[in-house]
Amino acid sequence: MKRFTILGILTIFVVLLIISGCIGEVTPSTTSTPTITPLTSTAPSATGSVHGIVTEKGTGKPLSDVMITGDIGYAVTTGSDGSYRITGLAPGYNAFEFTKEGYIGIIKSVEIVAGQDKECNVKMVNSTATQKLLVIQDAYISQGGSNGSASFLGIGDYLTSFDTRMLFQFDISSIPLDVKVISAKLKLGRFDTNPFSGDPIPYVVYPIKNGEDWNESAVTWNLRKSSVFWSTPGGSFDETYEISMGNFPLGSTSQWEKVDVAKAFEYWKTHDNNGIMVKTTHSTTAWVMFISKDSLSTESHPYVEVTYYIP
Repeated sequence: MKRFTILGILTIFVVLLIISGCIGEVTPSTTSTPTITPLTSTAPSATGSVHGIVTEKGTGKPLSDVMITGDIGYAVTTGSDGSYRITGLAPGYNAFEFTKEGYIGIIKSVEIVAGQDKECNVKMVNSTATQKLLVIQDAYISQGGSNGSASFLGIGDYLTSFDTRMLFQFDISSIPLDVKVISAKLKLGRFDTNPFSGDPIPYVVYPIKNGEDWNESAVTWNLRKSSVFWSTPGGSFDETYEISMGNFPLGSTSQWEKVDVAKAFEYWKTHDNNGIMVKTTHSTTAWVMFISKDSLSTESHPYVEVTYYIP
């Protein structure tokens, strides 16, 4: 009888299992990887925004037309109620500059957060100043006569159908050179008119030219100083630089007349301050008289009220 080894027995056992179907052919799994479907939701915005109100410090008055600029080049202005809103800002710290004529500029840094609307209210300091400048020289000149020491001044047909003009000079040494003049009004106290009603007298204002300084005690139609002639008779004014135009109404419509002289301050930054000339734009048969600085009525002396700020 043949003897069976252990290896032989095992081989026979495996063959019998295969025949009986207990061990089949191994095939790879056909099961697919599961797919994850995300829940429906609103993702947070990738940008943020800022809003606020700009007011005047001290008074709380809303400031309109304030320019707001930022790092990325945009520019918006506040509305009539001082409000503003800036959207589409990238997250992180953003610098905003607030500027308005007559106010000290201010820069605010705001941390922008995606999906949030930050509030940034601003108070701006009014940087304007107002000064009253006294007239140091005034006179009227005409081919029919002139006077720098009279208690009155005149413009129009004052002296027997002659063109009468007014000269004024005021001290501007207290005004810093680098300021921006917002307004400047030469205020003239009315003295008389002739006739008492009718069309107003149109006028124009020019600066006196460089090198044409004058003296009120000696100035005339032809002379600017004693024995020194104007380069042009009637007063050497710079007709290339018109300061302002206006009308003097006849009658007693107002105790004071206001003449705009703001542009003169720009002219004097690069030219001599030799004062201004006020003359009619064309011939007229009417005239208006004003109180001069030599009048005993000191409360009605001419003066300039100037409002300015340092940029």
